[in-house]
Amino acid sequence: EQQLSSISGSGMPQHVSNTLQALARLSLPAANPTCASSVISLEYAQWCAAQLLTGKVAQQLDKWVAQDISNAMWACGKLRVHDAAFLERAAAAGRSWLPKAVAPNVRQMAYACRELQFKDEKLIAGLVNCAQQVQQRGQQQTLAMTAEVGCAVAELDMQQLASDVRTLVEQCRLTAGAKLLPVDARMLWQVHTWLLQHQLLDGQGLAGLLSQQQLEQGRAASVKYHAQQQQQFK
Repeated sequence: EQQLSSISGSGMPQHVSNTLQALARLSLPAANPTCASSVISLEYAQWCAAQLLTGKVAQQLDKWVAQDISNAMWACGKLRVHDAAFLERAAAAGRSWLPKAVAPNVRQMAYACRELQFKDEKLIAGLVNCAQQVQQRGQQQTLAMTAEVGCAVAELDMQQLASDVRTLVEQCRLTAGAKLLPVDARMLWQVHTWLLQHQLLDGQGLAGLLSQQQLEQGRAASVKYHAQQQQQFK
């Protein structure tokens, strides 16, 4: 507790965000099935995170860089810690860190907004705009970033950004035979079904940008994911 107090009160932003990341990872079940239990309990990790997010360092997010903001938000998403004050400060400070965000940062922040149902219109629009700029700069990991941002927009039902999301997918320039990672396929399928459900744009979803095979891959990945989620929470 004393160490937490020191980090949250007088540490560097990187120390706070790295500690939040560590808490998230240590509280998640191990990937190895022979060691399925987490190192620390989720409840303890959430308590520690709350101390860090209310400390002096976390009050000055205009001094944080994009990497630290995105790491901290990702950790909040994983820990299901919806600290409204911290999230609102992060969104308000977006003008200072968003212009320097790269693809992994945008992915993490979009993930956090989706998981925590944080529907800040200015921040989400900023993430979409940032994703467009990342694509234009030719950075790597743009498909994964696009899928995550699109999924966040769909889950938060921000219909005013539908055209921007479709443009993001279009700019990925997927070939018809390109094999998608299951997680990307699932999220793109979610965008597709959201567009169809609300009859947005031309009412065709992502058809034409994704091949029928890729859409089918997304549907299958979505079915498998939701079956796993149901099994997990039984």
